[in-house]
Amino acid sequence: MRAAFIICVPLLLSAACVPEFDTESTLVTRPRIAAIRSVPAEAREGEPVEIEALIADPNASGIQASFALCLARKPLTELGPVNPACLEYDADESVHDRLGRGARVSATIPEAACSAFGPERPDPKPGEPAGRPVDPDTSGGFYQPIVAFLGEAVTLGAARLRCDLAGIPRAATVELNQRYRNNENPSIDELELVHADGSAEPLTDGDDPVTVERGERVTVRVRWAECPSESECGDGICGALEEAANCEADCATPKGCTGAERFAFYDAESQSVVDRVEALFVSYLASGGTFDEERSDARPGESFSTNGWTAPREPGPVRLWGVLRDSRGGSGFVSASVEVR
Repeated sequence: MRAAFIICVPLLLSAACVPEFDTESTLVTRPRIAAIRSVPAEAREGEPVEIEALIADPNASGIQASFALCLARKPLTELGPVNPACLEYDADESVHDRLGRGARVSATIPEAACSAFGPERPDPKPGEPAGRPVDPDTSGGFYQPIVAFLGEAVTLGAARLRCDLAGIPRAATVELNQRYRNNENPSIDELELVHADGSAEPLTDGDDPVTVERGERVTVRVRWAECPSESECGDGICGALEEAANCEADCATPKGCTGAERFAFYDAESQSVVDRVEALFVSYLASGGTFDEERSDARPGESFSTNGWTAPREPGPVRLWGVLRDSRGGSGFVSASVEVR
């Protein structure tokens, strides 16, 4: 099967992954997978997750993707993001854990994920040199690769792994376990279209779409939640040092913040646990018209991002898609309809 294009998860994949998109990567002329996410966004070995995809389909045909977990480690000589065998549709069961077809499928994080794709040293294979642990990304994370097939296209995503770090001081391990909370997928709370006169309208995927003029240039604004800078019992978020024992209101059913979360990070240089805040950015797609940028990065402390969009010259319906991603591998997405007259 030919890989028509590969959408890369920025935290997981290297520059060796060269995507082949439409001439304008924000323009959707055929169904394609805009994002893959795991729910929850982070899990330990043996824990269940749901895998779902945002399929950008200009014709709303209801096409579905088929999914698999990649089980094969990269060879030491492989420079690409994953073992190339994982990108083959007909790979055998030693390479793929097939999850089925649909917009959302169930999966279980493999028991050996932290040695195959994480900080644990893998067992050597017969006739091969001993493997080495995987290096973490800049947020300290490790990822279980997910592969989705849609027609002739293969798309690579990932679920963040909760693995115990090796080779760090015991005191740091204890502190990290106390303070670190699993990543929560970010969520787009509001998608707005702002006209040149400053008037704003909410964008929805309903039967009464927002109307724009042919060739009109507008601003698309994405909003998400503001996250607290400190843990406070009663704020609805199970934060650092909060547990069900000392804050049942927040942690009986733990939930993170759906914006830019603060998280505990082990800094190898100082050999200490420090606080970091996620970076967020938005990717944009449309079945017509043109965006000013493929993605817009959120400024620290802000809970919104904007991008200019110019409507097509031809009248008719247009579909828009937005994908909000965080720097720990989480994502949230939304779609909307616009009528060009």
